[in-house]
Amino acid sequence: MKYYVVEPEVAGRWGDNIVLDHSAEPVRVERLHYQFDGWLGDELLASHPVYICTAQVGTALEAAGLSGFRLSDVEVSRSSQFRELHPGRKLPPFRWLQVTGEAERDDFGLRSGRLVVSDRALSCLRRFTLTQARIRTVDEFEWDPAKHTEQLFAEAKAWVDKMRKQREARKK
Repeated sequence: MKYYVVEPEVAGRWGDNIVLDHSAEPVRVERLHYQFDGWLGDELLASHPVYICTAQVGTALEAAGLSGFRLSDVEVSRSSQFRELHPGRKLPPFRWLQVTGEAERDDFGLRSGRLVVSDRALSCLRRFTLTQARIRTVDEFEWDPAKHTEQLFAEAKAWVDKMRKQREARKK
């Protein structure tokens, strides 16, 4: 089975009502409050070290019989920044996607704090909006943090170059 590292859109941050257990290492989230600051529409989101998904995605993951996760309630709110950027925009229901599995064994797992999913899980997730997520095979992913940053900068530069070429082509 093939496995992938998924880096979801980060649309917000921990809200004031989050409850943390600081006695655990790393800190464990006991009650999740996700506060949206913006949202580009992806249905799987992150705010390290937690993940949320739309209720619709959660239902599909459960129906597919995938392993290595459980769904829990999440409190969702919109910051003043969100309300300014998206006046009147309603959010769909979300669920807390708690990753409980072992990376490269279960369908969902964590490796070095990164979300690792099986090809079965990725196929299910791709039925929904994931346009902002970065997805690489485990072998393609750069696990060294410094090299990972270099990888992201190289991707950003390639994207800027592509946009520049498209703009120049339109001018002709």
